[in-house]
Amino acid sequence: LATSVQSFLSETMWLFLSRLALDDIGSSSSVTSDMLVNFLVERYTICYLGCAVQVSSAVSFGSSLCFLLAAMTYDCFMAICDPLLYSTKMSMQICVHLLTVACVGSFLNASLLPFASLFHSFVDQMKMMGNHTTVSTFLLWGFSSFPDLQDLLFVIIFFSHVAILAANVCIMVAIKVSHNLHTPMYFFLCGLSFSETCTTMAIIPRMLVDLLSDSKTISLPECATQMFFFFGLGANNCFIMAAMSYDRYTAIHSPLHYKILMTHRICFQFMLASWMFGFLVSLCIVLIVFNLSFCDSNIIEHFFCDISPVVCLACDYTFLQKMILLAFTAFVLVGSFVFIMMSYVFIVSIVVKMPSAKGKYKAFSTCSSHLTVVC
Repeated sequence: LATSVQSFLSETMWLFLSRLALDDIGSSSSVTSDMLVNFLVERYTICYLGCAVQVSSAVSFGSSLCFLLAAMTYDCFMAICDPLLYSTKMSMQICVHLLTVACVGSFLNASLLPFASLFHSFVDQMKMMGNHTTVSTFLLWGFSSFPDLQDLLFVIIFFSHVAILAANVCIMVAIKVSHNLHTPMYFFLCGLSFSETCTTMAIIPRMLVDLLSDSKTISLPECATQMFFFFGLGANNCFIMAAMSYDRYTAIHSPLHYKILMTHRICFQFMLASWMFGFLVSLCIVLIVFNLSFCDSNIIEHFFCDISPVVCLACDYTFLQKMILLAFTAFVLVGSFVFIMMSYVFIVSIVVKMPSAKGKYKAFSTCSSHLTVVC
């Protein structure tokens, strides 16, 4: 509060200090609140999902504290070693970038560490269950119905994969090299191409190995990892396309203020939010799915670890868990689709009011690249 009220405290160090105080509050609240509740009600149990949220919050805020302390050390170093150029080298934009790096680093750390530790606890618990046969590996049975076509399928999928990679790499290189394409629309398109490349890499290489191999088994950790990256990157694609539709709406609705409303900083924040929310939703889904008990059958009627084929093998898949997974999926797919459709409804309503046919054509042509991606 002092750093926001007092004007003389608005320097770089105090910016980091205010964020440090916020993270410190979050770090203590993530652990102390539940601890106080346990003392009052004498309840010492916690569900896996609650444990995952608590560990993720504690790790995220703790990691952010470490990154911010490192940034504050660098700020002091610049202030002492180069005081004349300090205001230039530690501008507000650079400080925001450092804070962004701290957020991304803490988010990734909180996503990977609790996921790995909690998933191993799920596997250990399943191994200890003695009432029924537990499953430690899955069989990907998607292509087993076509044993004579597996060589042909391998060739088709391999060259399709190469074509997708080549196309996306060409798009990213062209946008990077051409200065005329350094616009928000092509910035999002470059991010979408990179995300799509990662999505195919999460599925197709494993699929090609299964087509050549007689053993089509995949362990639970590998299956969870594949599901995490596939759904996280897929959700990221949806959010980026939603951001692209907002970019097109802004370009047509406020062309004179477009460069102010869609700065590089704002575009970067949109991209960062897409990645963070995509993997956060994916983490929640994977934690729910692999908190289930898998017994007896281990045959997945698919060629990769998708949500629906995996949960069909669970022994304790309840209606509540089904509704939660459906809500997460609807948030990503339906939410992005509705946002895109609303953006284009507003775009069309603006374009039809334009007096000249040339202006209408120019306005619609600015949406061509985004419409191509969506379709």
